[in-house]
Amino acid sequence: MEEHSRITKSASWFRKLLGRFDCPPEFPQINLLGGVLGSAKCPLVYFQYGDVTVEEGALNFSSKRPKSSGGTVSGHFPELQFQLRGEQITSIEAYRFPDP
Repeated sequence: MEEHSRITKSASWFRKLLGRFDCPPEFPQINLLGGVLGSAKCPLVYFQYGDVTVEEGALNFSSKRPKSSGGTVSGHFPELQFQLRGEQITSIEAYRFPDP
């Protein structure tokens, strides 16, 4: 999240309008066609709601539908699942979203 914030904050309003962000090649990004001057590369952060379990030396994630208080939920992928084995995990850190 810090890297996404750094990328978006470092772009001028004009570069943001054009979709011209200086994304490192390894950072997730989406290529949008039809920007003001052709294609645009924008940094991407994806959030998914689900359950995380740790068992048998692995971290497992299984998506589930987010709770809604009467609104519409969109952009949810109910079939998303993945597993990370212990040797694939180099660190785990808590992230707190800054107050707006």
